[in-house]
Amino acid sequence: MKIKYNLIFGCGYYGRLVLRKLNLKNVLFLDNDNKIKKCLGKKVITPNDLIKKNILIKKIYLAGRYIDEQLLQLKNLKINIDIRIFQNIELKQSKNKLIIRENRILGILKILIKELNDKNIKYWLDRSSLLAIKRKQFLSELSDVDISVDINDYRKLQFIIKKICKKKNIYINKKNILLNKKRYNKYYLSSSNKDIQKNEPALIDFIYRKFEKNFIHSCGINLKKVPLNLIYPCKIVNYKNIQIYIPAHSEKYLSYIYEKNWKIKAKFYLKSSRI
Repeated sequence: MKIKYNLIFGCGYYGRLVLRKLNLKNVLFLDNDNKIKKCLGKKVITPNDLIKKNILIKKIYLAGRYIDEQLLQLKNLKINIDIRIFQNIELKQSKNKLIIRENRILGILKILIKELNDKNIKYWLDRSSLLAIKRKQFLSELSDVDISVDINDYRKLQFIIKKICKKKNIYINKKNILLNKKRYNKYYLSSSNKDIQKNEPALIDFIYRKFEKNFIHSCGINLKKVPLNLIYPCKIVNYKNIQIYIPAHSEKYLSYIYEKNWKIKAKFYLKSSRI
């Protein structure tokens, strides 16, 4: 008799949380990146492989940022097996795990932010990370820490990244992207993933920004343009003994990108909220 599999759609941060939460047998990860072959020891296949290989499905689990897109993809593939959708709060980690991850984040930020400040790089803590600070949450409750950087300071950032990569317990990942016919490295900083079976590593994500007239635009990612006066001039706040820049009018900025109910934690991270 053929095995029926439990499928977790997405082998990123939220997919890994699902696997750790549930005691499931016969698990496969679904992911659209066909270069990923394993996640937490489980085999990774693409959604199209489900059809090609005639894989029997017991249940499908969804969580995280791309639920609406994943549901549409499954519908287009005519896959309507029992689907379990996790709300964000259901995947919140234990306080002990959050503290472990928070300390790893702070370890990287302490070094990174000092370098950004010393080199006079235009940056600010952005989006969900800014949201966490204003809501008085741990940064470790979110999938990553978002830091926006002026694209004109890219060379300075490169210098800092090369310097930081010599530090212990800080790992650099990058992918090559094309912006305005020029090649740039999209950088990510992380802590070790040696214990990833139990704990999530820290992850710092950089968003490149360009300033045009009275607006700030994103580079390489489709985000809503923001009026300059909602962000600049930035101001320094003390986050756990780290002096970090945030938009001067943070609450107005968050209302602009997440709408007026930004103080209320969303039940799901949907495409409509990623503007």
